[in-house]
Amino acid sequence: MVALFSTILDFDGQRHSLVTPGERLWITVEDAPFVALLLDIEGRGDGLRLTFTDNVGNQFTAGADRPIWMATDPAGNPRPYVMVRHQLSAVMARAVYYQLAEYVCEHRGRAGVWSDGVFFSLEG
Repeated sequence: MVALFSTILDFDGQRHSLVTPGERLWITVEDAPFVALLLDIEGRGDGLRLTFTDNVGNQFTAGADRPIWMATDPAGNPRPYVMVRHQLSAVMARAVYYQLAEYVCEHRGRAGVWSDGVFFSLEG
């Protein structure tokens, strides 16, 4: 059911909804609608290619159209995210975050990671 609903999930910039040809049902998403559970890493340095797999099987590569960013949770802890599609994001599972941390480097005085030729700062 989750995989089926994920195919009709939409975000209008303010609210999430499930959209069918006949109706739109507004829903509440507490954090991010997806969870990045796996990370496949190819390449080295600024030639890295970071491909994520989320909890419903979507595979996507971080890049210009799918950024990685950091936010903080209500307790002030860092929370890493990656864009899945059309303004729909995935929070990274802890194991993925730790795996990503192994590839952090410095670029122009900022700590972050490269993917698909784009540098993503991981500084809040």
